Amino acid sequence: TRRVHSAVQMKRISYQVGSGKVAISQGDITKFKGDAIVNAANERCLGGGGVDGAIHRAAGEELYQACLKLEEVEEGVRCPTGQAVITPGFKLDAKNVIHTVGPNLSGREDVGRAATDDTLLE
Repeated sequence: TRRVHSAVQMKRISYQVGSGKVAISQGDITKFKGDAIVNAANERCLGGGGVDGAIHRAAGEELYQACLKLEEVEEGVRCPTGQAVITPGFKLDAKNVIHTVGPNLSGREDVGRAATDDTLLE
């Protein structure tokens, strides 16, 4: 099997916010270079599938160990839905990882659609 590797450019738009700058990027999140990336984590904060798993694999075992040391606010919950916790990026080019847990809207198309509509209308 032959593998083809290509260098994919990360699209980035930057905004000046006060004395700082916010960059919004499109591309491989594990290749982002900057102060922080935002991880769509689960409440356990120990890695999972999709982007969460990719970030944990790229950051290495140190990220898992740092997340394991996060205080549990209740059994098995290190980051409640709607909250965020920050860890170092370890082997990532991003200095920090902001782990945040969004709501589970599975089976709730009405809620997701309403939230999207409200956001787009603003």
